[in-house]
Amino acid sequence: SYDPDMRADFADLRFYDAIAERQLPHWIYEITDDPTPIARVLVQTLASNDIYLYYGNASAGDSGQRDLFVAFNDDFAGTTIDAGKWIDQDPNNYITQNDGLIVSDLFPTSSWHGLVSAETFARDAGLELVVDLTAQESADTNYMRIGWEQDYTGPTLTSYTAHAFYLDNMAQFEIYEKTTNIDPGSFWLDPGDYQMKISLQPAGGALFYVRGGAYSNWTLVRDTAGDASVYSGSPLRLTINNGSQEAVIHSMLVRKIVSPIATALGSEEDLGGSCYNPGYAWVTDPSSEDRWATTPPSPGAPTGLNSTVVSDTQVTLSWDADADPGVIYQIKRCCGTECPTYSSLAFTASGENTYFDITAPGSTSCSYQVNSAKNTPCWWESLPATVAAQTFPSAATGLTATAEANARVIKLVWSDLAGDEEGYELEVQIWGGQYMPIGSTAAGAEIYYDSLNIEPLTDYTYRIRSFRTVDEVFQYSNWAYSNTVETPAWVDIIGTCQP
Repeated sequence: SYDPDMRADFADLRFYDAIAERQLPHWIYEITDDPTPIARVLVQTLASNDIYLYYGNASAGDSGQRDLFVAFNDDFAGTTIDAGKWIDQDPNNYITQNDGLIVSDLFPTSSWHGLVSAETFARDAGLELVVDLTAQESADTNYMRIGWEQDYTGPTLTSYTAHAFYLDNMAQFEIYEKTTNIDPGSFWLDPGDYQMKISLQPAGGALFYVRGGAYSNWTLVRDTAGDASVYSGSPLRLTINNGSQEAVIHSMLVRKIVSPIATALGSEEDLGGSCYNPGYAWVTDPSSEDRWATTPPSPGAPTGLNSTVVSDTQVTLSWDADADPGVIYQIKRCCGTECPTYSSLAFTASGENTYFDITAPGSTSCSYQVNSAKNTPCWWESLPATVAAQTFPSAATGLTATAEANARVIKLVWSDLAGDEEGYELEVQIWGGQYMPIGSTAAGAEIYYDSLNIEPLTDYTYRIRSFRTVDEVFQYSNWAYSNTVETPAWVDIIGTCQP
């Protein structure tokens, strides 16, 4: 129920699991104000932990995530039936749309016609259909079925009904279960505004609810799960089968089954207008765009996140920048085979959508997270976008060049830190700072002898890099450079060859 410290539209509500240290996704699916404002909320819990409710931030936007809880929705806006959502079983175009789906009284020329959903739904997904309609009185013999149908897309037939309400001359609602009218004349109703709900049961059958008219609250009018003849097939489709009933269907929505739990607020901690600091990173899920309020919204997770490995020490990240100039980004990194904890690398300025990580460890798989954040009076941070990157093989370290006396050979020694290279390439400096290749080694090597045209009393400088191939593309580490070594003068020793 409403607390005076809350926003009037409940947009500042946040649900938090302090044990998991994570904001819980939620969706305010209904607000009523009789006699006082009440918000009915679906919350996606992580475990049987206590849930803490936070509110009182007047600048917080609605962070509800309807898409997590809704599998299908059509509010029939506009004048065109959405062909992506519905398969037309109405060859004579008796059903029209004008900010609502209009089914008409066609008596005495009535014939079954209708729509069936293009999408199918699994019985065991824990779903329920909610229909909002205005049924109008008709003096003729008229009828309509609306609800769940078997996985069938052919001409409209009663024999494919699974679980549906049956409107009979708008004098009564009846129940169809597995093609059979099992409750003729049971639920007498007046014309007017109604909501109907059909909750699928995993083992078969459904729960049928009505709200409106004489039913001021949701009322269970039939449970067919225990019937002898019950439909248990899967998948199912949504169906609107009209014979000649006059009505306007305002919306049809498939959502996670709501199991109402009445809760009361516990003791309130008044922070006197200060922003609450839980003592750890407040991690949220992203807002759904269609639920953002006009006040500053909580930022959504960045989209289009990509990583490009440049070398063994650099990874470039890029993403789609948010159009809101107040959004900044936090970059985090975790390297290794498991990533329980991410360390913060940097914050970008608003509008930036690129980050260069020049401290990436070589030969390592790293995972990056980018959070968007909003600098409102109380800081809000989105759930991160995540991308992985495998850096190039590590560079060799400690490359040392040593001239061998009278051997016209230079010995090169280094430390192999990569472990995932296919080998090493070595080059020697020639003139003008240029280098030329002198040879390569197999993976794991840490020594090489250069005897190619070594001259006495000459300076030599070397460099080395590791390499591997991925999809026939070479990946190289950064170069590692040696000391400059001078070869000794030739000394004539008996038994040796002259230069």
